[in-house]
Amino acid sequence: MQRKRIKILVMSMMTLAIVFMIAGCGKSGSLKANQAPTITITSYEGYDDSDLLKPYEDSLFVFQQKIYWHATDPDGVISGFAYRVLDNAGNPISTPGNQFVDMAGDITPKNVLDKYGPGWVMHYMPNANQDIPLDNPEARRSIWTNKKYAVINFPAADENGEPMVKLSKFEVIAIDNRGDITQEAAWRKFQATSARPRCFISTTRGNPGGKEVGSGIRLSFAMHDFDPFIPELPFKYEFKMLKVDTDTLAIAGTETDWFNTVNSDDPDIETFLLTRHTNPGLTYDIVDGVLQTRTRILARVYDMAGVMSTVSDSTSILFAVKDGFRPKTLLYDQKSYALGDHHYQDYEEDNPADVLPFTIVGGETRLATHFFFDLDDNYSAINSANMKVFIRWGWSGEYGTVNISGSTNPTDDPFDLKIDTVLDRDTGANYFSEITHFDLRYDDMEFEYAPYANDPSRYKIDPDGKKWLRIPLYSPMGQTVVLTSNKVSSGLHKFEVRCVDLQDEVDPIPAVFNFSLQPPKPLAQREGILIIDDETDTPVMDGGIDSNYAYMLSDYTGSITTIKYADLPKDYRHRRLSPTDLQNYKLVIYHSDRSTEGGNLTYENDSMSLFLN
Repeated sequence: MQRKRIKILVMSMMTLAIVFMIAGCGKSGSLKANQAPTITITSYEGYDDSDLLKPYEDSLFVFQQKIYWHATDPDGVISGFAYRVLDNAGNPISTPGNQFVDMAGDITPKNVLDKYGPGWVMHYMPNANQDIPLDNPEARRSIWTNKKYAVINFPAADENGEPMVKLSKFEVIAIDNRGDITQEAAWRKFQATSARPRCFISTTRGNPGGKEVGSGIRLSFAMHDFDPFIPELPFKYEFKMLKVDTDTLAIAGTETDWFNTVNSDDPDIETFLLTRHTNPGLTYDIVDGVLQTRTRILARVYDMAGVMSTVSDSTSILFAVKDGFRPKTLLYDQKSYALGDHHYQDYEEDNPADVLPFTIVGGETRLATHFFFDLDDNYSAINSANMKVFIRWGWSGEYGTVNISGSTNPTDDPFDLKIDTVLDRDTGANYFSEITHFDLRYDDMEFEYAPYANDPSRYKIDPDGKKWLRIPLYSPMGQTVVLTSNKVSSGLHKFEVRCVDLQDEVDPIPAVFNFSLQPPKPLAQREGILIIDDETDTPVMDGGIDSNYAYMLSDYTGSITTIKYADLPKDYRHRRLSPTDLQNYKLVIYHSDRSTEGGNLTYENDSMSLFLN
C-alpha cells in the first residue's frame, strides 16, 4: 500500500514538471519586464508642444525660472533626476548656478548617452567632499539628483553682453530603481529676456571722492537689477584701472585690462583687495608730498543672464594713493577689568554701559571692576589665586557717532556706535583702510595662545628680533584677552598690542598696558598711618591741618605719611585711591573740611570697601 502511494506521488510530480516545461516553451527573460518611468514638468512658465502651452511660444519670460517636475514609475520607485539646458541649435550649454556640465559624457550612463547624448548638469553625490570643485575628476559626482526642481538662469545676451531675446530649451529625465530611464524627456522652451543692470563701486570704507588713500583698499561692488520678481544676484564684476592727471584727464598708456572679481579662494565676488602687491596693484600718486596723478577705477557687472552694465563716470571711483599712512592702536580702559577675591565690586550700576564679568561667592554676586591707579602711576589690583584680567583693545576710528546727514564723528569711545573707519596715527585722516590683524606680546615675549601654538605662520618677527603673535581680526580671541593662572602672578606685567591694516603696515608705536598685581598684605604686616588730605584751600590752611594732625598723633611712634588727594592720578571712574597702597597701612585717615563743597570720598567706595574687607 505504501509503495503504491509513493508511485502515485512520483508520477504526479513528473506530470507537473512536463506541464511547466510546455507552458514555458519559447519564452525567456524575467517573469515580467520592467516598465520605464515617466516624467512631466509641473510649472506653468515656458512652452512645449501641448495644446495648453504651445500658444505661448512667442511669449517672453524673465531669464530666471524655477522649474518643477514630477515623475512616476508603475512598477518601482524613482531614484533620481537629470536635467540640462540646450541652446537654439540643440547644443548643451552651461548656465550660472548650473555651470558644471558633463559635456564629454564621462560620467553619464551609457543608456542616457545612447538615447539623449551628453551635456547633463553635474551634482555632488551624497556625503561627497564639496570642497573639491565639480569639474575636478577627483570629485564624487553624478548627473543624478534627488531634487524635484531647478533654478535656471537662461542666457539673454549676445557675446558682448548686450541684452537680446534668446531661445533655450530645458530638458529633464528620470531613472528608476532598476536603472531604466524615461523614454521621453520632459521639456520646456523659453524666450528669455533681461534688462540691463546698473553697477555701483566704492570701497568697503566709503567712496574716497578723489581724496588720499593708503596703499591698501578693498573695492566694494553692488548691482541694481531692473528685472521684476527675481533676486539681485550678479554673475560677476569686472574693473579696470587707469591714471588721470591733476585735471582728471586720462593719461595715455596707463589703462589696464578688465579684471574679474571671481576668485576660487574667496567666494565673495562683491569685494576685491588692492595693494601694491596684488594684480593689479596700486602705485603711488603722491611723490615727495606732491600730487602727480590720481587713480581712477571703472567697474561693470554682468547679471545671471549675461547682460552687462554700461560703463560711465558714475560707475567709477577716484583717489590718490599716498605712502606713510599708519594705524593707531588703542587700549580701551573703559572695558578693561580685573576680578578676584580681593578685586571686585558687589553692586551693579543703575544703567551699566557694559555687561561685566562676574562670579558668585557664598551666594553673592561679585562683579569685575576697573584697575586702580597706585602711587607709582601703575594700574594695580590686589592679587588672588582666582584672579582674572580682561584687557580690551581696538584702533583709532573704530567707534564714533553718526550725524543726521550720515557723516561720522570718531570718538574712540567703545560705548559709542561702531563706525569701523581707520584713522592715520599722525594726522587723524581717514585713509579708507581696514584693520586685518593684531600683533600681541606679554611680559616681553610673544603672546601664548594654544590654538595657534604650532602654527609658525602666526608669528611675526621684527628686524630687531622682537617676536609677536599675529591673530586675525575675527579670531576666537576677538579684541579681548583674558589672563588667568600663571599669567597673573604677583608683580609687574606688560601687555603690548599693535594693529595691522590692509597695507600690511603695523602701528609703529604699540599700545602698552602696564599693570601691577600685589599680593594681599596680612593685617599683622601692615604698619604706619596714611593721611589723605582732600582740601583745596590755601597753603596756610594746609599748615594748620598738618599741625592739627601732628598734635593728634603725637603719641604715635610709627611712620606717618600725608598725601594730597588732588595730586593723585585718577582712573576712568575718577577714583584716586588704590587698595594696593592702602593695604600697607594700619590706619588710613581721610580729611575733608570744605566749607563750599563736599569731598570726594564718594568716588572711593570701591577702594575703601576692598581695604576694609
